[in-house]
Amino acid sequence: MTDSLTEQLTPDLRARAEAYVQWRILRLDGKKTHVNPGQGHLLKNYTNRHFLQYKNQGAFGGINLGFSDNAEPSTAAKVVHWEFLNRQRTPVKYDEPIAIRCKSGYLRYGSRDIGINLHWSDGPVYEWRLLGGKPGTPVMTSDWFSIFNTACKEPMIRFVRTRGGDIGWPSSETWFQQVKGHAKDAVEKAIREYVKSKTGG
Repeated sequence: MTDSLTEQLTPDLRARAEAYVQWRILRLDGKKTHVNPGQGHLLKNYTNRHFLQYKNQGAFGGINLGFSDNAEPSTAAKVVHWEFLNRQRTPVKYDEPIAIRCKSGYLRYGSRDIGINLHWSDGPVYEWRLLGGKPGTPVMTSDWFSIFNTACKEPMIRFVRTRGGDIGWPSSETWFQQVKGHAKDAVEKAIREYVKSKTGG
């Protein structure tokens, strides 16, 4: 088994992933340093200038992640939720496999009916890459990068939703699109049942 992204990402896929450079890791004190495991960080999005944080979405809102209402220092002090770590527990580098922790849980890809397809894991899941810098070089706080998931082969992005936290993938569907899909499935099922009842089969 290899950790080399060159065997997992085609140049086209890498280029499309790096087109979604919209995140940066910040320290609460504002200093520019290496991203070290064991330290809490802020995760800020370029498109809305707010912090991604642990945020309860209720029983029907998907995974408990969402954006802060603002990016004021008082808010930042409350949402230093994020840890980024590699297997070696050394400073994080571009393109290497990492795990991402938010408060007490690690993020992993997994299907959901509502919101982004993510679940919590008790232990680290090394299915993430930070893309946008030279492979193998250290990620620095305040760098802009793309957060890529190797399980679904897509970058995590800000994605406006009517339900759940406003994060997703480039292929994510809106709630309206999901409902339309479920409605289409229901209609097709009703037609099949009707035809079956008429044909006796």
